[in-house]
Amino acid sequence: MSSGNAVAPTDTEGDALIPENGGEPKKEVNWGSCQQNWMALVALLRGSFLSVLLVFIPLGIAAYQLDWGNVWVFWLNFMAIIPLAWLIGESTEALSEESGPVVGGLLNATFGNVVEMILCGFGIYRDEILVVQCTLMGSILSNLLLVLGCSFWLGGMKQKLQQYNALGAVTSTSL
Repeated sequence: MSSGNAVAPTDTEGDALIPENGGEPKKEVNWGSCQQNWMALVALLRGSFLSVLLVFIPLGIAAYQLDWGNVWVFWLNFMAIIPLAWLIGESTEALSEESGPVVGGLLNATFGNVVEMILCGFGIYRDEILVVQCTLMGSILSNLLLVLGCSFWLGGMKQKLQQYNALGAVTSTSL
């Protein structure tokens, strides 16, 4: 026998698991958080001219599906990669700010080369070993030579005498 003051079981946050009306349990959705995330995404997309290039994503898919030809498929998807790389970079930076320098560095190293990882994955899946080798070699050369060369060039425009970490220079030139 129970008295008229029965208490419904609750979860860890104190919400009733069995509602008084006998229906499904109700969980409140934090719409403020969803709205903040949506507004942050809108601000991100409005804040850069690269967001205009996002239109190339559905165009690239449509070009392939509607058989517009290999040249159109290539160039539309090439243009689609540019804003996607930008979004990956912005997302990685935002995660790095929240997670600290160690995890942030790991995220930057991982997602900074996500395009190469995807290309290599598809190349291995389709047994295109030469494509995988060229992709990895191009990634290494662009990271070492292009970035290092641009650093030297832009640094030389501002300062006539530059100083670099000797260990970093030896590591870059030995690869």
